Amino acid sequence: MSASGFVDRLAVASTISLGRARVPVDCVGTANIWIDEDFTPRTLRIAQEIVVKALCGTAPGDLELAFFDYSLRGVAAPFSSLSEAHLLRTLLTERDLTDYIASLKRHIQGVRNVMQGREESLVSFRRVTGRAVESYRLVVICADMYLLDDRTKEDLSILLSAGPGAGVSFLIVSPSDAEFDFLKNRCVAVDPRALDPEVSAEFIVDACEELLRRVDSRAADPVLFSDVEDLGRMWYADSTDGVTFSVGRFGLDTVRITMGSNKEQRHNALVTGAVGQGKSNLIAVIVHSLCQRYSPLELELYLLDFKEGVTLQAYSNVDHEEYLPHARALGLEADVDFGIAVLNHLFAVYERRMRLFKRSGVQNLKQYREKTGEVVSRIVVVIDEFQMMLEEKGTAKEVVELLSRSTRLFRAAGIHFILASQTIASGVYLSKDSDIFAQTPIRLAHRNSVRESEATLGMGNTAAADLRMGEAIVNLDYGAVASNRKVQVAWADDALLARLRRSWWDQAKSEFAAPSVFDGSRAVRLVDAVDALRPLRGKRPQLLLGKTISVDDAPLLVDFADEPGRNLAVFGAGEDRLEAEDGLSNAAIGMVEAAVISLAWGNELGNAEFVVCDLCDHDTSRRNHVTGISHVVESLGLAVQTLDAGAFLDRVRELYAELPSRSEESDRVYLVCLCMEKAGSLPPEVGRLAKDGPARGVHFITWWQKASSFDGRDGMGLDGARYFDAKVLLRLDETETRHLLGPFVSWGGRRNRALVSDSVFGSEPATVIPYLPLDARGCEGILSGLV
Repeated sequence: MSASGFVDRLAVASTISLGRARVPVDCVGTANIWIDEDFTPRTLRIAQEIVVKALCGTAPGDLELAFFDYSLRGVAAPFSSLSEAHLLRTLLTERDLTDYIASLKRHIQGVRNVMQGREESLVSFRRVTGRAVESYRLVVICADMYLLDDRTKEDLSILLSAGPGAGVSFLIVSPSDAEFDFLKNRCVAVDPRALDPEVSAEFIVDACEELLRRVDSRAADPVLFSDVEDLGRMWYADSTDGVTFSVGRFGLDTVRITMGSNKEQRHNALVTGAVGQGKSNLIAVIVHSLCQRYSPLELELYLLDFKEGVTLQAYSNVDHEEYLPHARALGLEADVDFGIAVLNHLFAVYERRMRLFKRSGVQNLKQYREKTGEVVSRIVVVIDEFQMMLEEKGTAKEVVELLSRSTRLFRAAGIHFILASQTIASGVYLSKDSDIFAQTPIRLAHRNSVRESEATLGMGNTAAADLRMGEAIVNLDYGAVASNRKVQVAWADDALLARLRRSWWDQAKSEFAAPSVFDGSRAVRLVDAVDALRPLRGKRPQLLLGKTISVDDAPLLVDFADEPGRNLAVFGAGEDRLEAEDGLSNAAIGMVEAAVISLAWGNELGNAEFVVCDLCDHDTSRRNHVTGISHVVESLGLAVQTLDAGAFLDRVRELYAELPSRSEESDRVYLVCLCMEKAGSLPPEVGRLAKDGPARGVHFITWWQKASSFDGRDGMGLDGARYFDAKVLLRLDETETRHLLGPFVSWGGRRNRALVSDSVFGSEPATVIPYLPLDARGCEGILSGLV
């Protein structure tokens, strides 16, 4: 026999040949084996030969081993490498053995449920159906039966009878005694003294290495998406009483789950699984199953990914033309702010729908549709790695409250949640008896640790710890053990799903717009906001200060009319390596640029002058194309003065002296200064002009790298902050933030984010994605888009 002598696909070592005499012995899925222990090397070798021949005679990966070596004979040692592929489990204590026996009872019952009485054994069921349903198990117990308690032996007796038919066989190595005949009589007895072992430890090690290679490279026998979903029909289903999606196969049956039915009252789902166990595949299957069944009129999707966002990008029109027409919002690398924005947006949708239902005298979506005949879509919200929304202490409590409110209330309005995570067992802010779990009866758990399995399915339900990759426990009853179904999840073939999305898009592109896409890592420039700039022409002066973190991608507008306090100060280091061709881009310069250009474009009368003082170092100014500010303003027909620090301060003095003579007909003047702390000690006229100028049409737009320089002795003075109602904070520490905005504002500064505060018109500071500076091409792009 060679170590490469494996068989493939549905083969099972139901009979093996032992020793050099090749004595036939029933084995996996057929019988149990008892070896009388005499503590000789020969006994150990025969036991190991049984195990390795069982492995070699069964399809690679289809036989899982469990060893309880109470006598420390080392029977499992040559097989230790199989633990890498989760094909070997070592039971160290009798408690481990009893726990495993309990799990085997559940497993055997599950296999029986899969077979549904159609065949007497798993071996024959596989042969008849032609599918690799379930897996086989070989449990090796090396122990003196006297040392095990009576309850364990009683349970073992049951399993010895019921196990082989369900694919669970035992190899027991123990001294014999008449007291144990009730166990031995359920096994095939093997006398090691009558056999000459054929294999060595070296052979077993080589065989295990070959097995691992074959497991990695074997041809998959997956459940195809087309096996569980009808691809010949599209958008045939009605979502009045919920939405249904396919998951995979339970034996020969397709597993489908319905969310939102008034009869079943299952409105939300929880999906978990360790890294690499198929969670992302399952989410893709669910999404595409829903979209194949329901049209975008019947179903809307909000999809958030708190990981890398790669999967969801295919559903957007970023870098390609087509998009998922059912999607209303996609969060690629979504952050907590966007998650909160989506939940608040959906609460507004919920309120609108409930008002609509109330006017019609009904209580929920189903009643409304049945009474009026009008289509109101179901909404399914999928949040992958939702637990990452709880990692920021400052917002964790708010997120839990929002999720609790959402899962509890939104169902009447036809809004349902699928929350997915690699881990929920260690959540500090997420109690397992919270409203979120209480409102989530549907549980889908991929392979994970015992602790995570219990966190998903409930205490004592460790079924997810015994799964293989691609399998999932589907439980529709809050994790009750009796409701477990071990399902082989369908395979989400990328090429097939891409073709489906293309067909949906072809059908719906003229009627359904592309989804709102939020990518928390993607830089934005003012040229991306031309559509938001156009309406400002000829209106009350406003500053465009970044892209809001919202479902509708709205820009943040700050009023900048001729009223006291209407000055802008940008604080903090703005440099970041975001899409810069030759180094760092500076968000602070980009924010000042956006403010200037929005004011210049809005001034239709042409009665404004911009005084620009650039005190940045030469490399920063060149890299961020600071001259582009003046170029764009002049191209819009407005006057620009570019001054050094001394001339800029002289101009401030002149303007302050002219204030009494200014009238409503006077041109507005915007004093723009970058790195203003480099201007040196500021004369008192600067602070006075900041105080009295805005009401007479003179405003400051400034950037301070160091917040401490702003209201220091050489800066704007102690009252300086009072005269700058609009503030933008970039990378500041929390101490500086509280100094500028008060003790109740928390902001530590984040990459590609800014905090905008308007102390007069803004209710509370808003987090935005700041605009980065325009390069030469961007300047021409924004001019061509506006003029």
